[in-house]
Amino acid sequence: MAVKLRISIFILSLVLAGWAGVGPDFLYAQEDLDNDPGYVNFSTLENRLNAEAKFQVNIKGQMLKLVAEASREDDPEFADLLLRLRAIQVRSFPMLPSQIRNMERLSESIGEELEDNGWDTVIRLRDYGQYVDVYAIEDPDQILGLMMMVVDSEVNETIMINIVGDIAADELGRIGSKFDIAPLPDMMEKR
Repeated sequence: MAVKLRISIFILSLVLAGWAGVGPDFLYAQEDLDNDPGYVNFSTLENRLNAEAKFQVNIKGQMLKLVAEASREDDPEFADLLLRLRAIQVRSFPMLPSQIRNMERLSESIGEELEDNGWDTVIRLRDYGQYVDVYAIEDPDQILGLMMMVVDSEVNETIMINIVGDIAADELGRIGSKFDIAPLPDMMEKR
């Protein structure tokens, strides 16, 4: 729940900052984003889940620039990091207890497809009612994308997060800390 609260506050700050600067470049950014190696098409995943997200975040293009500039005064380094990103997507899907095993199998299938497309498994956790997978795609100098899937049987929910862009490995933990995504700082300590 802490992740949702922090993301909700983040979105609220966007709304309060205003929508200035969101223009035609946003549409171009989306078309270009579809060809980015770090981008995961969540529309396709939603169709496979046969479920509608109860919570979703889509920050890209000019909106991502707006968020970066809105946070510049409080955290200039984080603002610079956001400017190197291309998109942040989050989806949360409610599940019935009877759907958990099917969701775990689907998560495995999605992971296999990511691996077939050049993504590496960074974290795989199967413990205490949580099923967590984190994948990254990288070139020699940077992480191009991060995909995180969590199936949590304790709260009957599946969460998917995709971060796209120029992510330096030493900054990945910073993103996780800022948005309270616990596995990301831990992952960077193990690298």
